[in-house]
Amino acid sequence: MASSTGEEAPASPVLGNAPPLVTTEAKMIVAIGHDHCQQLKDVLSKEDSSTMVVVMASSNQTPTPPKPHLPVMDSRLLAVACSGSWKKLQSFLSGEGRQTSGDGAIRSSAMQPAFGDEEALLRESFLDAVTMDGDTFLHVMATNSDGDNLEEDGPIRRKAVSLLFMQNSQGDTPLHYAARAAKINMVSFLIDLDGGKDQNADRVKALLEMENKSKWTVLHEAVRSGKNDIVELLMKEDPELASLPKAGTSPLYLAILLENRIIAETLYKLSRGKSGSNDENLSYSGPSGQNALHAAVLRGKAIGIVSAYCVQK
Repeated sequence: MASSTGEEAPASPVLGNAPPLVTTEAKMIVAIGHDHCQQLKDVLSKEDSSTMVVVMASSNQTPTPPKPHLPVMDSRLLAVACSGSWKKLQSFLSGEGRQTSGDGAIRSSAMQPAFGDEEALLRESFLDAVTMDGDTFLHVMATNSDGDNLEEDGPIRRKAVSLLFMQNSQGDTPLHYAARAAKINMVSFLIDLDGGKDQNADRVKALLEMENKSKWTVLHEAVRSGKNDIVELLMKEDPELASLPKAGTSPLYLAILLENRIIAETLYKLSRGKSGSNDENLSYSGPSGQNALHAAVLRGKAIGIVSAYCVQK
């Protein structure tokens, strides 16, 4: 188009040398499930630029329910739990040094004392909070407390019982933490917290056999801590505990790898069934298809009766 001065207008630097537009018929394929995989491969292999592929979630798939939102733990509650003192925790929750904010929410400066059932409900709600790693107050106490001096009944104990099976972001329960910290009194306390094995055998067994994201039970943690007394305690509570996990690093493999002959022999002896056999109650498995004998060879040492049995196997 000529300008008003009669001169040619310069070509656009973007469009001046562009190829002419080509009109094509657009095609769209929508994939909603794995059944369409081959169809997608065929389309992509043709390198047809006129085809647009859209991948959508199938409408008949059940969505994953969102995890319940838990409040972030109050910094002062965390500090009290880190002290490992049940007495200090009870004092803190009784209202000393705490107050409510204008909207009635609990803050780090805490809350006014309440009374009766209202106080109990407020305490239990306050103890629902978790750290950024998903640790409850019971996880923190399990690491730092000796497991004694907790009132026989009350909101703290009730809440502690409800949190026994609570797993953090790594799948660890408070019992994992207690064994990892080599706190035998706390391990025993947590096992007996819900009535003990005699009153609730199935629940205790389920707690002991819970695995974290590494497929480790509390027994693995006890083996790694090197505390044979904790290993004995756990094995007497559940003689089948050394059979877990069914595949992967077993407690026995870990004990031999750590060159702890005493714990290795404890696992071997206390895992025997009524028939005197260890075949069902003791796992020899290790990572990547290895077994306990591989661990003994890698360490260049025989582990007494355990190694001899592995050779027979």
